[in-house]
Amino acid sequence: MKIERLIVSSRGVSRDTHKGGAYQTAWKKAGALTSHLEGYVCDPFARDCPWGDFTNDINEKFNTTFNIEALPFLKMCKKKMPEGFRIVLMDPPFSDNQSEKYAKECNGDVPNFYAADSSHASKVFKAASDLLMPGGILVKLGYNTTKPAPHLELVHLYVCNLGGMRHDTLISLWRNPNQSLNLEPSRS
Repeated sequence: MKIERLIVSSRGVSRDTHKGGAYQTAWKKAGALTSHLEGYVCDPFARDCPWGDFTNDINEKFNTTFNIEALPFLKMCKKKMPEGFRIVLMDPPFSDNQSEKYAKECNGDVPNFYAADSSHASKVFKAASDLLMPGGILVKLGYNTTKPAPHLELVHLYVCNLGGMRHDTLISLWRNPNQSLNLEPSRS
């Protein structure tokens, strides 16, 4: 596992994380780590991030493929793409405070990602992890490096320093190490 520290300017920080240099760096790394794979990108918290092939955001003001809560979206993706995804992007509201602000943007119709159910965030991360094809990468943004699912391995960590006395944010890249041999039956 490799750890890199990125110095990120907090001036003009947008909630559109994909516009920031740190997330773009992690996105490029995830692409490099999965360049040998053919497949799609899933983003259950896309906002206006254009990187996903299957995109979702519960806020209907965003032009995503779907506008539903993340867990039903991920379950639907599992049925539509049983072979899995090359990359799954996980950029949910980082905290209780962010979840509350997001709910206000959606006229209060959004359950708090962390408080709605004590295990809700864990269920969402587990469902996202289950979407990865062998060798696929889950990109997780947040304030911790809690393992999203038992079968994943941490392969890269970005510690993003925002300067001053602000807390760092973390971007962790998790690989699904389960490999398929793709053996064809022998013909006698």
